[in-house]
Amino acid sequence: MTWTRRRRQGCAERGLVSCRFMKHNPTVEIRDLLVRAFTEEIKQSVRLSHRDCVELRQNLISLRDEDVKRLLPYVLIDLLETHSDDYRNIEDGDAVIRLLTPIAQDQYPDVPGLTRAEEDYMARAQGKLYSLFTSDQVAAIAKWLEAAKSWEDLCFCREQVEIAHRYWSEKAA
Repeated sequence: MTWTRRRRQGCAERGLVSCRFMKHNPTVEIRDLLVRAFTEEIKQSVRLSHRDCVELRQNLISLRDEDVKRLLPYVLIDLLETHSDDYRNIEDGDAVIRLLTPIAQDQYPDVPGLTRAEEDYMARAQGKLYSLFTSDQVAAIAKWLEAAKSWEDLCFCREQVEIAHRYWSEKAA
């Protein structure tokens, strides 16, 4: 084993993602950012499998706010690491985007199929959920959405990804 390879391996074993001997990997950076931002939530939960995360994606919207906050980092990390970049294989990633996309705000378009009263109710519920996130968590979600903008498997909800990214980026600023 060469000295450089030993050095890289040592950095990886110590969890040093930013080691100058390791290649720049945006997926690892965003994953680490999510882990750091949601450390307490991750400590309170059991590790979820990919299958668990796929099942959760569609059901996040129906969970209690505290449970969403506790489980969301697993779902985001799973999507980050397993997205297919194939528009035919979306695996409910769009449901996560819908959860992170604010509704019923002047600068964002109305949600088709909802009455104004339903939009108002959803906006209040989302506002309550979004207020639970810390500034570090908000920044991590914004960074995740920035990466998600380029994923081909989310091409059908590209506008929602853009709206969500703009919202979370402004909230993080």
